[in-house]
This record gives sequence, structure tokens and C-alpha cells, in this order.
Amino acid sequence: MNIRKLYMFCLIIGIVFASFFALDRYKLENQNKTVDIVLDLEEMKIMASQSEEDIEYFLSEFKNIGIETVAISETTLSILKENREDIETDLDEKDLVVTSSDKKVLNFIRVGFERKLGKENVEVISENKIKVKGKATYIVYEDIPLMNTQGRVVSRQRVPKSTMLEHIGIGFLDTDLELVKSMGLNAVLRPLYISAYEDEQSIEAYFENLDYTGINPHYIIFSGGEVLGWDKDIDYLADEIQKRKMVVGMIQNVGQTRPDQSGMNDLVKSLGYQGVRVLPINSYIQNRYDLETQNYRHGEEIVNILYRAITERNMRIIYFRPFIDAQGNYVEDMDIYSQRLLDLKNRLQKGHNIKIGKASPMNAYHPNRIMHIPIVVAIIASLFILIDNILNLNYKILKLLFISLSSISSIIYALGIKIDLIEKLLALLSTITLPSIGMMYALFSLKRILNVNSKENIFKICINCVKILIVTSAISLSGALFLVAILSDIKYLIELDGFIGVKISQIVPIISTVLIYMSAFGYKRMKDRKGISLEEFMDLLNTNIKILHVVTLILIAGIGIIFIARTGHQTNIKPSNIELLFRNVLENILIARPRTKAFLIGNPAFILMVYVAYKNIKLLILPLSIVAVIGQSNILNTFSHIKAPIYLSVIRTGYEIIFGSIIGICLLVSIEYVLKRCRRRKGYE
Repeated sequence: MNIRKLYMFCLIIGIVFASFFALDRYKLENQNKTVDIVLDLEEMKIMASQSEEDIEYFLSEFKNIGIETVAISETTLSILKENREDIETDLDEKDLVVTSSDKKVLNFIRVGFERKLGKENVEVISENKIKVKGKATYIVYEDIPLMNTQGRVVSRQRVPKSTMLEHIGIGFLDTDLELVKSMGLNAVLRPLYISAYEDEQSIEAYFENLDYTGINPHYIIFSGGEVLGWDKDIDYLADEIQKRKMVVGMIQNVGQTRPDQSGMNDLVKSLGYQGVRVLPINSYIQNRYDLETQNYRHGEEIVNILYRAITERNMRIIYFRPFIDAQGNYVEDMDIYSQRLLDLKNRLQKGHNIKIGKASPMNAYHPNRIMHIPIVVAIIASLFILIDNILNLNYKILKLLFISLSSISSIIYALGIKIDLIEKLLALLSTITLPSIGMMYALFSLKRILNVNSKENIFKICINCVKILIVTSAISLSGALFLVAILSDIKYLIELDGFIGVKISQIVPIISTVLIYMSAFGYKRMKDRKGISLEEFMDLLNTNIKILHVVTLILIAGIGIIFIARTGHQTNIKPSNIELLFRNVLENILIARPRTKAFLIGNPAFILMVYVAYKNIKLLILPLSIVAVIGQSNILNTFSHIKAPIYLSVIRTGYEIIFGSIIGICLLVSIEYVLKRCRRRKGYE
């Protein structure tokens, strides 16, 4: 292994600069230590309707256990019709006719439509009837089958059934507002917006509602799939939010990596990235109340999900809905909610110093691009270190290419040309090159061990195994440092944007490890040389392949496919119940759960890889190195989850190295013991 002084100098300078950005990010994250819980009123009303207790009882009980904010969703004519029998609707061609014997309710509907659509589009026909002007495109049709006398469907007829006007928001019910106020709770009014049928008047209507009710909510959390007026006048919405000092909640469900409401990215950018991430307790989470297979009862698994969302995904508002038991009924036992919330508070406070309170956005952080340039050069230098050691190329040519590429990249980066794409590509490159350099250090260290062929005792072997693992991991961590520095802008921290190429960052280091092995050891190499030899490569291709080789290759490929499929932010291959139970146990014991692929597979394989070198078993070095690189790639994979606090990723990596070393040494000692017993039986000792 040979690292040129120029490349080494660039790496060291890059690490120094990256450290400052990592420190800034740590300070920024350390100021964001409160999480709030917001109760969904609509679902609470449904629960109360199925219970002997009333809604006031449940709101009071939740308030007593620390939930003081309630979300009220904007109602629609469709919802009112479901809950009341005194409202009827009909179509007059394309217009909507609403009839009600309750004048107060009809007045609420009229005012709601006037605010949303304008007074000119609402006509009062009588004291019990109004007409709302619509369009032909608003009509909702029903297909009715037409049958012959034998009962066979001969055709279908489209019949006007309703209009989308019944599904737009028309305001907030006074009964809901008065209920929340009377309970001494904070209200969050959730506006509903459908861009196909509404315009910027909906923005005005929402803030008029706030002024009319006298409510000054701390948060604005949008209902439905769209941000209020996002396609019409997002700047006006942003100005009003800033004037009222409201905090925007960005809803993200389990498994999602971006806010799932249209216009949210644009709004948060207009607000200077002042938004907080919201995790709604959806039906999937609600139904995790009883998990017999994992021995998790009474909502313990729900607490685990919330704990991970808060600590690892930077969620700062939990949109709370009541639990659902195995029979599909709402859990009404308030002692259970009290205990689960207490469990969550204790775990957050103990390991992370996170408290329940008003959620606030992170301070907007935008790093100086000029200060990033040494890091850009360092990442490019890491690529040339690999090229220089794998391929036997002329250094003068490589040096010229390095200087040219570094200069061009630095200029483009400083000018901000395609900056988002370049940042992500540089971050991806760092996740490939640095773990590969780490494995290069390890494999060339093994080459020296094989050449010396020393007879070390088992204690020294264990010490050297751990030493090489630590140094290799430190090299990989420098790549994580570059990744953290390059993607340190606030847009990455709140996940409006993110790292790309997760699976690539796992596959390519495996390929590069094989190439590095070929460079270090060659194939049937008789004399030591630098780089991959074309002759050796051709000899490898011309090697006779046995059935055992094919079976082994298929087995490795199958394991690799499963490994890659399970890697990334989203995966279709879910862990087993036993694995989930094991993960939960680790989460309850440790501050950060180490990843199983690192401390149970990758790092123990690394220890064994060094061990077989001391035992002069060269044949096993390559397969073990392919497994060992999983642990190194995992370090970068951990830090590529930008939303996770940096301290958590550091602690997780530390656990993986420590536990992986312990497991690897236990395996090593066990193998040594078995071999010694076998030699004694055969009379060698």
C-alpha cells in the first residue's frame, strides 16, 4: 500500500475542515431537544362515541398525563352530512344545492363556502336552502349497471351522484373550538385544501378563521395531501405564518423519506427551512398495540416506534391517535396510556436528554461553500489513492489528472453550478472510496503478516486483530466525516433533500475490495508487484471452474442479494419477529442500537480475516474480506441517514466495533481451542 504525499496532505487538510462542520452540526442538533405530542380530536370523538365515557373525560385524562395540544381538522359538507340528519344535498345541473332545517348550521355552511369560493358563487335561495355554483368538472359520477330481463349486465350508465364541492374544507366547528377551549387545551387548526377546486381565497379564509376564533396556534399542520394554497400564492402563506410566528409541521409517515404533502418543500424553503417533522400515529402504528409473537403487550411496541422516530429520525411532533387492540377496538384504559407515555419520557430523558415540550425548528444552517473546497479535493484524492494502488499507472499522469479534476471540481463547486447534484455525488463517492482505502490498509497489513510468517501467541494475535480493525474503521470514519460535512445544510437535516445511492455505496466497496485483493495478492503470483496484472486476470478467467465453485458463487450471490435488498431507507424485506425482539432489547439497554450486519457479521469476519493471515491460511482471506467490508460500508451507511443526530451515529459505530471485536475474539479463541484439541488427539502436541 502506497499513499503519495500529495494525496495524504489533501486528506489531512480535508479531515481538519470537515471536523469543523461536524462540530457545527453537533451544536445545532444539541439545541433541538424538545418534542411535542398533539392529540387528534376527530379520532378521539370516534373513540368516545364507542365508549361509555364522553369526549370530555378522555381529553381531561390525556391532559393529566401531559398532552396539552389538540388538533382540530377543517370540516367538510360531506363530514357534516355523515354526522347530522338535518342536512340534504342535491345537484342543479353543475351547481350544489344544500338544504337544512337548522339555520345556524346552514349559515355555517354558507359562510364557509363564501370564504373559500367568494360571495358571488353562493346564492341564498331561502332561509333553509342555498346554492353553490360549481363546474362540470366538479361532478362526481356513479356507474349504474343496466340489466336485461335475464339479469345480465348489458351496459353501464354514468349518473351524476355528487360534486367535489362537498369535500372541500368549509371551516372549523364552533362546538369543537369551544370544547377544546373549555378543557384548557391548546388548539391547532388543520386547514384542508384541494388545489383543483380552490384558490388563494382559501389562505385568506384560514387566517380569517384564526382571527375570528381568537386562536393563535403554535403549529400549522395541514390536512389532506396538499399545503394550503401551495399552487396559487405560497409567498402569501409564508408571510402570514411568519407574522404569526407559527411552526410548520411536515408530516412524514413510517417508511417515508420526504414530506408527503404537495407544496411542503416550497413552503419550508420560503420560511427559511423553519419546519419540524411530524410523525402521525397511523393505523399501522395503532394496531401494533398487541404483538404476541414478540411478547410486546399494551402498546410497548408503539413506544418503541415513537422512540426510534424521535431519536433516529428527528421527529419533533407526534400526532397522537389512540391505540387499537387485537379485536379492533380502541384502548380506553387511561392507565395504559399514562404508563406508555411515562416509559417514553424516561427513555428520551435518560439516553438523549430530550424532553416533552413545545417543538421548535432547528436554526437554519447553510455552510460556506468555499470552506467545503478542501473537503472536495480530499474526496477526489481518496479516489486517486485507490486508482494508484489498484492500477499500475504512471504517477505523473495520475498527478496531472488529479490536479486538473480537483481544480475543475473546486471551481464548479465554488460557483454553485448544479450544487445539489455535486454535493450528493461527492457524498456518495466518499462512502465508496474511504471504506475501500480502509480495506486496502487491512489487506496490505495481512500481506505483511503472511510475508513475515511470525508465530505470535493468541493474546498478541487478538490485540493485533482489534488494532487493525480500529485503524481500518478510523479510515472509514474519515469518509463519514466528509459525508457529514458535505451534507450539513439544514435542508438535509430536516430531510427536504437527502443522500442518494445507498445501495451503490454498499455494492461498490465489495467490488473494490476484490480488486484490492487482486492488487495485493494477485492470482498464483510468484513475485511481488504493484497493481493488478493483466496476465493474472486472464489466468483467473481461464481457470477451470468446478461445481463446488458454482454452488459457492450462487450461495454468495443469494446472500448478497438479500443483504442489498435489506439495505437502504426503504426495503421490502422485513426483519423477522425474533430479530425485531432482539433489536428492541438492544434499544432498551443501549443508547443506540448497533446494526446486526456490522457487529454480528462484518466486524467478527474482520477479526477472523486477520486471524487466518496469522495462521497462514491465505485461501480464506478473500471470502472473509468480502464479508468484512460489510462492516466498513455500514459505518458510512449509518452516517448517510442525515436526519439521525451525529452523536447517535458515533455511539452506534463505537458499539459495533466493540461488540464485533468481542464476538470475533470469542470465535477466534474457540477456533484456536478446537484446533489445539484436534492436534492433541492426533498426537501433534
